[in-house]
Amino acid sequence: PNTDDPKVIGWLDLVNNKTSPYDDEGHGSHVAGIAAGTPSPSGLAIGVAPGAWLVGIKVLNENGTGTEEALLAAFQWILDHKDDYHGIDVVSMSLSADIPANMTTGVLLIDQMTDMLVMNGMVVTVAAGNAGPDSMSLGTPSSSRMAITVGNVEIKGASSPVADSSSRGPTWDGRVKPEVTAPGTQITSVAANTHDKYVQHTGTSMATPHVAGLAAILRQVNPDLSPLAIKYVITNTSISTDRTVTTRPDNIEGYGLIQVDRAIRGAQAIDGIPEITMTIDVPNQVSIGNNVTVTVTTDQPNVSIYMSLIAPNGTIIDAVAGWTDENGEGVLSLQTFDEYEEGDYTIRVVGYKLGFEWVMKEDKVSLTHGLPLETTLMIVGVVAIILIGVALYMIKFRKR
Repeated sequence: PNTDDPKVIGWLDLVNNKTSPYDDEGHGSHVAGIAAGTPSPSGLAIGVAPGAWLVGIKVLNENGTGTEEALLAAFQWILDHKDDYHGIDVVSMSLSADIPANMTTGVLLIDQMTDMLVMNGMVVTVAAGNAGPDSMSLGTPSSSRMAITVGNVEIKGASSPVADSSSRGPTWDGRVKPEVTAPGTQITSVAANTHDKYVQHTGTSMATPHVAGLAAILRQVNPDLSPLAIKYVITNTSISTDRTVTTRPDNIEGYGLIQVDRAIRGAQAIDGIPEITMTIDVPNQVSIGNNVTVTVTTDQPNVSIYMSLIAPNGTIIDAVAGWTDENGEGVLSLQTFDEYEEGDYTIRVVGYKLGFEWVMKEDKVSLTHGLPLETTLMIVGVVAIILIGVALYMIKFRKR
């Protein structure tokens, strides 16, 4: 719904269902001020993109925690309203949840929905998390492929080391993250519910809205750039803060510390980024209990790919990730189970590589079995429970 506020022009409360904007924890106000706050009376505290409007979506409670259900509802609301409020250009998420301990394959639904925001025209920035300095300390949605995952640097005069607390990559399936870093230590911004006070906080939550604000500026500088083109500009113009690093990106700081001036010049200099050509070979029919195996071919090497199996009712019931090789060839395979209903399922394959536009292909596969009708009806009663269990991991989100 709309508001009467000149800055916060949209609001959705998925925790307490209040219709007017409020902040009962302080985290949201602080990060919003970093991204788009108007100047303080002294002029010392100002957001990165002070001319930007804000749409607030509350998914964390007064203790700074929330549920996967609320975040998924927020994603769907954004997709439904992406053309409202002058058009939603950037989505910033200063939150994270741990990867489930039993996660050994597949793609989390939160990560898929995060990518879906990008595929629908929005730049998405996500906090890496504050579980460093251990490697593989990222969670979700910071492991999303298409989002810009942001680490925290400490600005110390001429040096800007990555904070020990800033989560490191790689992702659980081996991808390099984060993409960039931004200032996130002792950042001054809005103190909620004070009207004229400011407070300092530290974390990747504070680093992330710096990148969101930069993305908003770049959308103004060159409105024709896609979200992934903006991601390419931001990463390509960042500078490593560790002079000993010879390979970029790495799993500590990605491509380095964002550079606003260089990014603006970069956005002015390009018209876009190239596309990936991808084909998929999907079997026409598979017997339930066997694997659905799909061959993927891309015109670029080393493309990150993932395949979703979507039930006839539209529910994503399983997913698997992989890569194409140096020749652009890849194979993705998903096990089917006796509990699945017969019917025409959708195979969706998404391909992504930094510096290129995303690509998605879909095709149908018919899942069949020869069970008698009575047994089939019994399985139908079970499948709803199984689908929900697969689609919604028990994930608890918290501020980052």
